[in-house]
Amino acid sequence: MEREEEYIHSKFGKQQPFRVPEGYFDQFANQLMQQLPEREEPSAKVVRMRPRFRWQRLASVAAAACLGVVLYNVATRSLPSSSEQQPAAQVATLQAGQSAVSQSEFDQMADYAMIDVGDMYAYVSGN
Repeated sequence: MEREEEYIHSKFGKQQPFRVPEGYFDQFANQLMQQLPEREEPSAKVVRMRPRFRWQRLASVAAAACLGVVLYNVATRSLPSSSEQQPAAQVATLQAGQSAVSQSEFDQMADYAMIDVGDMYAYVSGN
């Protein structure tokens, strides 16, 4: 940026090519105010403030409760119950010492929990 400014100063000098006419700002504010149109002051208006209706608050609480019940039902239906049996293939892999969770499922869980490799090592080492 400094090189550009030096180039401009060397090429054109430090003189300002534009000038403000003498006395331009002396009466500027008065001239501007004279050019503005006259406006009428608005009459004071009384605004009546109404309290918030009680039924609006009750309706919002009822809607939130209904949404909570629906979300609870969806969540409990999507979770497997303890009475469901695991498929035989999963039981066999668990008995063989292998994990029942695939690598992609594990990666998704780690991403959801925002756990990185350093956190896993710290957890396993007990630090």
